[in-house]
Amino acid sequence: MGTLFKHSVYFVLLLWHCSLFAQDATIVSGLLNLANSDTIFFLKRVKFAEQALKYAKLEKTPEKMMEAYLALGKIYLTNSSFDKSLFFLQKAHNIAQSLNIQEQLIETDYLLGRLNLNITNFEKAKEQFNKVIKEASAINDSVIIGEAYSSLGIVYSKQRKIDSSMIFYKKAFVIFDKLHLKKKKQPVFINIGDYFLETKQPDSALFYFNLSLQLDSIYQPRAVSITYLNIGLAYAIKQHLNKAIQYYRKSLKLSKKYSLRYVIYAGYLEMARAFESINRFDSAFYYYKYYTELKDSVYNETILKKTHQYQTFIELEKKNKELEMAKIQMENIKQKEKIARLKNYFFVFFALFVILTGLLIFWRQQTINKAKMEIMIKNRELQLVKIEKANHEVKAKKN
Repeated sequence: MGTLFKHSVYFVLLLWHCSLFAQDATIVSGLLNLANSDTIFFLKRVKFAEQALKYAKLEKTPEKMMEAYLALGKIYLTNSSFDKSLFFLQKAHNIAQSLNIQEQLIETDYLLGRLNLNITNFEKAKEQFNKVIKEASAINDSVIIGEAYSSLGIVYSKQRKIDSSMIFYKKAFVIFDKLHLKKKKQPVFINIGDYFLETKQPDSALFYFNLSLQLDSIYQPRAVSITYLNIGLAYAIKQHLNKAIQYYRKSLKLSKKYSLRYVIYAGYLEMARAFESINRFDSAFYYYKYYTELKDSVYNETILKKTHQYQTFIELEKKNKELEMAKIQMENIKQKEKIARLKNYFFVFFALFVILTGLLIFWRQQTINKAKMEIMIKNRELQLVKIEKANHEVKAKKN
């Protein structure tokens, strides 16, 4: 009876621990869902991700820790906090590598590529995106391949290699169109529109900008406000200035609502230029005044952002050098281990050779000694026979 009661208590305790573990796992998943939501304010997302990381560490579950690090890396990347983003993405990358989780490894490689793109480290960004395409092709992940193509288009566009950028935008569009991913097609439409705007083809630019706006749900207000601004620029190239002003106003209204300083800054400048072109100098002066007032703060913000970009770039270079050094050290260690192994093999073979040679000599000596012994015995027997014969002869003569 006592044994049955004891086992019952153990079983209840086991169920209780399992329920607690399941509850903690659910809490971590819920916090990560909130952290990865685009509709929640930046600081709250950071808080949710940090709480998820804390619970994951308490549970000692590497996969959940990796997801929390990845969430923090994404959040800080979106907010242009590149140094913090780099720290958390590398943490996530290391865990994904140790656990050999290919999907998360590819995702972190892609985000590191985006980070390099944002800090204008274009060659490293291209290297990362090409790596992602190769890795994603191995597991047939078409979505991330499309994302990488789209990002490569942006890299080439930033490098002023406009025709090369269009090649990758088209590749991305083909993939997203085949998969019916409307949300993914929107930024591609905007990028293609930017291409035609750069090449002074306003009608084609307008076609793609309007396509992006016609999709069900635009992916973020900043993209919409920039798209309105770009539509205004396309109409300005066509000399339809009243139409251009109409879209500049739409862009300013949306960018002011979401405090998008860079878009507001560009909107004021384009409004001033448009009003100046139609000889409405009072309105041009009005918007130019706001543009100059905002210019200094935007300039200071740009300088600060470039400083952060440079610091992150230096940090990346440092990390890359550390990785290279680690690889060289690993190669040296492997080489030393190989030499030590060869030496051990040599000593073993040499010892075996000495032992076998000794055994052979010993066996040969034993054989010689045995032969000598046999000869001595035979000689003695012969001598005995001769002595016995001589004795017989002597006896015979006496008789």
